[in-house]
Amino acid sequence: MHTRDASALPAGQAGSDAEGDASRRVICYSVPKTASLLGIDPMTLYRAIAAGEFPAIKVRGRLAVPFLALEQIIGRAMTTGAVVDVAGWCAEGRPNGGGPDAA
Repeated sequence: MHTRDASALPAGQAGSDAEGDASRRVICYSVPKTASLLGIDPMTLYRAIAAGEFPAIKVRGRLAVPFLALEQIIGRAMTTGAVVDVAGWCAEGRPNGGGPDAA
């Protein structure tokens, strides 16, 4: 899956390319890229996804983490000033919220 790195973009342009072309907006990150952004080991993230404790989508055996899910998780941490337990966040009905078999 091809993804773009929004971390290298100027503030206010996260999720889109440097030219601002909305048609090239980042929608998903690979699991290794997401793990790198979060500062965790990719296997930790793969295990959390397999346990239904972290949002992801699966296409033909390939996993991807939705950019909007990361944005919402980080936004909650920033607005509440509290630790966000992503497993609990998923269980509340957020993306992939019912566990690995969620529709």
